[in-house]
Amino acid sequence: MNDHTFNARIAELENTISDLPPEDRDRLMEMSRETQQRHEEIRQAIEVRSEMLDNLSLAMTYLCFDLEATKRENMAMRMRILQLHQERGDNLDFLKPGD
Repeated sequence: MNDHTFNARIAELENTISDLPPEDRDRLMEMSRETQQRHEEIRQAIEVRSEMLDNLSLAMTYLCFDLEATKRENMAMRMRILQLHQERGDNLDFLKPGD
């Protein structure tokens, strides 16, 4: 239920309540106000959680990007180390898979 529908129904309820005898009217109007307040609290809580989910999604996207960049950097560093060892003429037989 969206806010417009909720507010329309509450207004309709309060109009109906206003036609009741005074002894019932006060108690039911108080319940109506409590319902409106709880509805607002729930709406705000949903907004906060939605924003938190958006932030989490952004953080996860950044972490995935950072992981991929780290993998590329790691591979480039390994290749550079291997190249340096080859330039020095080091024996790199230990890097070959065993028979």
